[in-house]
Amino acid sequence: MKRARILLGLSFAALMFALSPPSARGDGEPPLSELTVTPARPTQAADIYSRSIGRPWHGYLVGGLRLGTSSSIRLLPAHREADRFWGTAELVTLLEHAANRVAAEAPGARLTLGELGKRGGGNIPGHRSHESGRDADVGFYLVDATGLSFDEQSFLHVARSGRVRHLEAEVRFDDERNWLFVQSMLEDPTAYLKYIFISRSLKQRLLREAERQGVTQELRLRAERILQPPLGSHDAHDGHFHVRIYCPADDVPGCTERGPYYDWLPDDTPFLPEQIRLARGLAPRG
Repeated sequence: MKRARILLGLSFAALMFALSPPSARGDGEPPLSELTVTPARPTQAADIYSRSIGRPWHGYLVGGLRLGTSSSIRLLPAHREADRFWGTAELVTLLEHAANRVAAEAPGARLTLGELGKRGGGNIPGHRSHESGRDADVGFYLVDATGLSFDEQSFLHVARSGRVRHLEAEVRFDDERNWLFVQSMLEDPTAYLKYIFISRSLKQRLLREAERQGVTQELRLRAERILQPPLGSHDAHDGHFHVRIYCPADDVPGCTERGPYYDWLPDDTPFLPEQIRLARGLAPRG
C-alpha cells in the first residue's frame, strides 16, 4: 500500500503535527520545513504520503506537496507571496506531468501556476473551494504575435476570438498547447480527473483543436464532459483553468465525494456509491 511508504526524513514529531486537524495546530503557521519534506521533482504519486480530508469546499489537507518552479512551471507573480501552492501528491504529480509534456513538445512553454491551496488546507480568501488539496488554478498557455510564449503577471481574460482582452500587445490563447495540456491530464493515470472549469467559448476552441488533430472520439467525449463552465455561468473562467480531481483512492473514506460519476471510472474506484455499483452489475460492498 502506498500510504505505508512515507517520505524518508519526515520525523515522527512532524508526522504527528501533520496528522492533526487545523483546529489542533495552534494559531501560527510553522515554518515550511516542519510539516512536509517535499521532493523538488516528485515523479510518482504513490511514493508520497498525502491525504485529502472532506470536500473541496469544506476540508483540509494532510502531508501535502508544494508545487514550485521548474523548467516547465512558473508561479504567477500575483500569488507568490501568499504561498498557496499546496495539494495532494496526486494533484501535484498530475500537473507536473502535464506541464512537462507540453514543455517537451513545445520548448519554452511553461505552465503558469495560480493558487492550489494552503499547506494544511482550509479556507482561503477569494475561493469557494481549494480547501482539501484537490483544486488548482492554472493559467492558459499564451503566445504573442510572433508565436513566442507570453508570461502574464496576473490572469488575463480571453475573448471568444482567442485574443486577450484589454491588452495593447497582440496576445492570444494558444489552442495547440492548451489542448495538449488538457489531453495530458485526461490520459494521465495519476489521478481521477473530475472537472476542468473553463468558459464555454474556450471549451469549444479546445474541442475544435482536438478534432483538428484527429484525437479519438472517446477522448473528445471525455473532454466534452470534463471541460465545463462553472454552474450558472458561461463566461466565468475565461482567464484560467480550474482543475479538480476526485478523491485519491487511498484517501477514502476520510475524503468524501459526490457525482458526477463518469462511466469510464474503474469498477474498483473506492468512492463509487452503491447505486452506481449495482447499476454496473457489481456486487455490493461487504
